[in-house]
Amino acid sequence: MIEAGARNDSTLWIGFVNKIASFAKVCTYDRAGLGWSDPLPHPMTFEDRANDLHLLLAAADLTGPFILVGHSYGAYIVRTFARLYPEQVAGMVLIEGAEEGYTFDPWGLKYVKEGRARERRTTWTARLGLLRLCVKMLPTHCDPVKGVPPDARDEMIALYLRTSRHSAAADEMAALENVPQAMRSPGGFGKLGNIPLIVISRGAHDSTTNEPTQPEWLAGQQRLLGLSSRAIHVVAEGGGHMLQFSKPQIIVDATMRLWRELK
Repeated sequence: MIEAGARNDSTLWIGFVNKIASFAKVCTYDRAGLGWSDPLPHPMTFEDRANDLHLLLAAADLTGPFILVGHSYGAYIVRTFARLYPEQVAGMVLIEGAEEGYTFDPWGLKYVKEGRARERRTTWTARLGLLRLCVKMLPTHCDPVKGVPPDARDEMIALYLRTSRHSAAADEMAALENVPQAMRSPGGFGKLGNIPLIVISRGAHDSTTNEPTQPEWLAGQQRLLGLSSRAIHVVAEGGGHMLQFSKPQIIVDATMRLWRELK
């Protein structure tokens, strides 16, 4: 089961899904308001998002237990799911997973607040048609899907232009701002006990930006390893945050390794 990062939908994972489907049943989806899903009915917490996932799996008659794969922001959702429904979790793969000590640092919260404000502004530009005009008239300046494989670009641009996408993205940032203080310290979203965990993260140099990776981010990835007594760290040297594009085979191999262990 794949949980995409903040503001992302299942289109970013199609290539990965196809590779995993060669040896295991795999599922991904669009959270409320993202991708092709209906708009948000109301502000949502992480618990709401985890419950949505639980209802989706039940509606699809998928009983688990599951290997949960969470990218970036999606790591908080799969960890919340594991806290609420531990009997349905067989293992977990966190890909460049967001981590409390990094996210809820004052700098991290400033980034979250700015992201929410930006998405709210973009909601209005989309509603007024200005976003569509910018993408059409200034494609180089207004390219919302830089680095995305050519075969996925058209669909992803169409989804980016939906007003609901930006409203949902703002709500995802708001959910972070509303996380209770007690959950903001490392491990606050819950630990995994002896549930097998693979943490996949970029190395010390991010080749996609040609810059060193923030030491604070690397420290957060190390703290994620402490969530489980059966944790393994896989470093994707030369990769960036969107490892499903820059280093997809590393993710596939790690997921296959965990799947074989649990068969």
